[in-house]
Amino acid sequence: MQTITKTDNSFLNKKIELRLKAINNINKSEINILEAYSGDGKIWGGVIRQTDKKLNILKIEIKNDKKGVYLKGKNEKFIPLFDFSNYDIIDFDAYGVPYNQLEVVFLKNFKGIVIVTFIQTGMGNLHDGFLLKLGFSKKMIEKCRTIFTKNGLQKMMDYLSCYKIKEIEGFFIERKSYFFFTIM
Repeated sequence: MQTITKTDNSFLNKKIELRLKAINNINKSEINILEAYSGDGKIWGGVIRQTDKKLNILKIEIKNDKKGVYLKGKNEKFIPLFDFSNYDIIDFDAYGVPYNQLEVVFLKNFKGIVIVTFIQTGMGNLHDGFLLKLGFSKKMIEKCRTIFTKNGLQKMMDYLSCYKIKEIEGFFIERKSYFFFTIM
């Protein structure tokens, strides 16, 4: 039996390139970033080494054993507390679908770039709130959960369109999507 290990650094170089593209869309020399799943900070550390822009990064991480200075705890508890007007980029490099976090970003009217890792894990289940937002009923979801696992990225695009997001830029590998979008 083959063991599959999750790593915080799958596609590290591509993740760095994606963030470099994102910061190059910001016409400022100093950029404020909220990194909700910081790990050891390898992704943004790689970005820092490849840009002349000054990056101020506030990190959030649930695990105790990570390097650097960060807010320790569940980002879902911290994120609603932030004044998003202080940030140019919010980064959600999660395992799964950061639905609750995205909802807060939209409800608080953040203006800037949002970076998302959208991974359909396990059986590919999508968050109920995400599906309800798309118009599926609780009864439909309960009846046949796995029917909603198909076309996950299209469902994500439909969800984003509820908030007038029409374009994303990124890279897409099977059921793993890494992208960013801008909220005006």
